[in-house]
Amino acid sequence: STSPTYQVTILEASTRVGGAFVNKVYDNARLVSSKYITAYSDFRFDENPAVCPNHPTVEQYVDYLERYAKAFDLAKHIQFGCTVTLVEDAPTSKQMESGSVANNAC
Repeated sequence: STSPTYQVTILEASTRVGGAFVNKVYDNARLVSSKYITAYSDFRFDENPAVCPNHPTVEQYVDYLERYAKAFDLAKHIQFGCTVTLVEDAPTSKQMESGSVANNAC
């Protein structure tokens, strides 16, 4: 069997990967979930606690997300500076369409 192929576009309101972890965090914040639960299965955090503690700081998590995006060449699929204001069902059940995006460049 063949896996389906999808054309994906990621809309990100900020200018970099990380979303709310970049723009809306408390000083000295750490992740509540451990790095073992939070990491993607195909791209783990460093096992060495001196490099990355069990509960990474927000800065370490954003760095992880940036390294993940780079490792899997995701930047070409991300449109930065786009704020989604509405998402609606498309005419067919296999599609979603953005009904409104706040930045005309998107």
